[in-house]
Amino acid sequence: MLSTSPSQLFGEGGLPRGVRQLLVANGLAFLAQALLPGITAFLGLNPPRVLTLEVWRLFTYMFLHGGLGHLLMNMFMLYMFGAPLERIWGRRRFVRYYLLCGVGAALVAMLPLPAFFHATTIGASGAVYGVMLAFGMLFPSARVLVFFLLPMSARHFVIALGFIAFVSSIRAAGDGISHIAHLGGLVAGYLLLRRDGLLPRYRRRTPWGRLWRDIQHRRRRARFERHEARRRRETLH
Repeated sequence: MLSTSPSQLFGEGGLPRGVRQLLVANGLAFLAQALLPGITAFLGLNPPRVLTLEVWRLFTYMFLHGGLGHLLMNMFMLYMFGAPLERIWGRRRFVRYYLLCGVGAALVAMLPLPAFFHATTIGASGAVYGVMLAFGMLFPSARVLVFFLLPMSARHFVIALGFIAFVSSIRAAGDGISHIAHLGGLVAGYLLLRRDGLLPRYRRRTPWGRLWRDIQHRRRRARFERHEARRRRETLH
């Protein structure tokens, strides 16, 4: 875990290079959508089309957006939560994590759920959700203003995001939002953080963690005693 105070997280050192490159790439893609309307149908994530080996859609969909408001919201979240991460991880690691979260979100959106499978998904939300997860795990005590009004710790913010994405994916409210991709971004981010050993070790801080360590200790002790008893029998013979 990091000891960086929340006041040091935002706006320190200017806009990192990786975040800036992603902002520019999304902006240029949005401009291309305005100039070439057919590009959305060709690059958006459509699971049946991906199954016909149009695999580029798993990557390209995350740079397209359904409107200026959609773009600005995702890019604002990318800046707010991505910049602190890149300052710690570095450009290459951060950009790789962002893109893998986006692809992971696309793979989860490929699940054969009726409400999502035949829809075309666009937007950076899946990748951004992965970034928000990483921020919440690495800076759990940082304060986040939900809707610019409600203060909440980053840890609780991420838990709320996951709960909303999970429930919305099950209910499939038909609101035009790919909640399954949001959930996929969180799942992909979690797996990547776990692979890199960046998740906090809550076991050590909870009664369940102490119980788990006691069980492990007893198992190792019993194994050692069995080994010693067998060695003594062999010595006697």
